[in-house]
Amino acid sequence: MQRRTFLSHLALGGLSLAAAACAPSSLMVSKLTLPQWQPRKNLPRAMQEIYPHVFKGNICIAGGLQASNDPSAPFGHLAPTTDLHIYDPITNIWHQGPALPQARHHLGLVACQNQLYGIGGFAADQQNPWQVRANVFASDEQLTTWREVAPLPAPQAESVYASVHEHIHVIGGRGLNAQNELSDTSAHWIYHQGQWHQGAPLDTARNSAASAVHNGLIYIIGGRQFSQNNVNMSTVQCYDSKEDRWRTLAPMPLASAGLACTQLNDRIYAFGGEQYIYQRTSQGSKLIDSKAFNSVWSYDLNNDVWRTEAFKLTSTRHGLGAITLNNQIYIMGGAVQAGGTGTSNLLETLVL
Repeated sequence: MQRRTFLSHLALGGLSLAAAACAPSSLMVSKLTLPQWQPRKNLPRAMQEIYPHVFKGNICIAGGLQASNDPSAPFGHLAPTTDLHIYDPITNIWHQGPALPQARHHLGLVACQNQLYGIGGFAADQQNPWQVRANVFASDEQLTTWREVAPLPAPQAESVYASVHEHIHVIGGRGLNAQNELSDTSAHWIYHQGQWHQGAPLDTARNSAASAVHNGLIYIIGGRQFSQNNVNMSTVQCYDSKEDRWRTLAPMPLASAGLACTQLNDRIYAFGGEQYIYQRTSQGSKLIDSKAFNSVWSYDLNNDVWRTEAFKLTSTRHGLGAITLNNQIYIMGGAVQAGGTGTSNLLETLVL
């Protein structure tokens, strides 16, 4: 359910009451009846580049880029973490779980067969903050300890992660090419009973996409191509594990990367994301602009149709997480600007 190549660019660092009173009553009613965001207990720390997952009725976030006062933090004010944050939706309280064996950012998180798995991601230090890893950590059933299990066949991060029919899927993202350099990958790995095997790869390698699962199908939405100056994609594809086959669906209304998705009822909701804009020069490509989005889009699973929702996020946001739990959508973390600026600790629910 999160992606990013941003922090190399980190240095880039209403109506009036009278007008509202004169507004048509139909306009006022439509505004009043729009879905609303409800604040919940903030995350213990501001963080982004997270892939939250539900485990035994709680929301879990492990790894990620977390706000740090450590002067040796690899990204200035952000650092990868070993923290596991666990949110109880009934009590509206966060508590700390067992620390990961190693700090990671962009760590994939997925629950399968009564265990929580932390997959791949990046290790980081000041010399190299993008050290892609293949390690896989599995919790015990009580979520009190972690242990290493069979690693990915190749290092992979910024992927999408899903659990379907007691199989874990790790799809796309970035890995190492033949020159041992970070590069987009189309690889699709499937974990079952302690072993990894290959699934049908993506037709286009990409990273920083989002995903959702519905009726045993994996939907991959958006993303970007690192090899093409981080150009965003609006592509939407669906994977059927029974046929080991991909099919292409209607594209998003706007290409986005670093977004978050979740499914509720017969719709997939997509939130936010970011974009980097480059200009070709005689010396190569130059970053000229970047932005984050506050848009919300939804996809009709029955009719293969997207719409841009009238309501928006409470701020622009990328690198955020989205979860559906107890028939409610939760949005958490992320950053308000493309890159590392404005990292958030917000947790909000969407009242539809």
